[in-house]
Amino acid sequence: MRAGVLITFFFLCSAGFLDAQRILYSPYLGNESSNRFEVIGKAGNYYWLQTGKPQLRYRKSKGSYLDDKGLRFEIYDARMNPVRKVPYFLPEDLIKEYLIAGDEYFDQLIFRPGDQKITASLNRFSADGNSYDTGRIVAEFPAKMKCEDFVLIRSHDKTKILLLGFETITDSAPKLHALLYDKDWNLLCQTEYSNPNISKPL
Repeated sequence: MRAGVLITFFFLCSAGFLDAQRILYSPYLGNESSNRFEVIGKAGNYYWLQTGKPQLRYRKSKGSYLDDKGLRFEIYDARMNPVRKVPYFLPEDLIKEYLIAGDEYFDQLIFRPGDQKITASLNRFSADGNSYDTGRIVAEFPAKMKCEDFVLIRSHDKTKILLLGFETITDSAPKLHALLYDKDWNLLCQTEYSNPNISKPL
């Protein structure tokens, strides 16, 4: 009995030396008329969220935000204090969108049909949400490619970006379009491969 009391006393005394868990709380996100949001990632020392107001009409095949009103990015600092709101829109003919949070910038890559081709255009923002570079075309692909034909891969150290396009060709071997960029979307290498064994990742 005495041993049990001593153990309990020791535990209570040593509890003061334990590190407490730290939790940061952000302001409430959304309200009754606007409650869709998605955490994208951290750019520099800022957290980025995508928010929108859902509408009744919803096209599942195009993505959850295409028909939303009031689309915007919301940026928060390291302590989850709101910093900036950046309104934006998604084009009706959107094929695919990639959102990429980096160490210095936040990138939005938009795929949409152009004149006999598909273009991938870049909207780049500084980490705190200031517009830096918008509408820059970084890639072009054959016009018949679809949303699921594109794959974007970034290296572990975030210094290289690989953009792949899988083109299906009737009565011929599939073609792989491979474009390698540095972290600032400067093209380092561009190659095309044709091989019957090429297949898209699941």
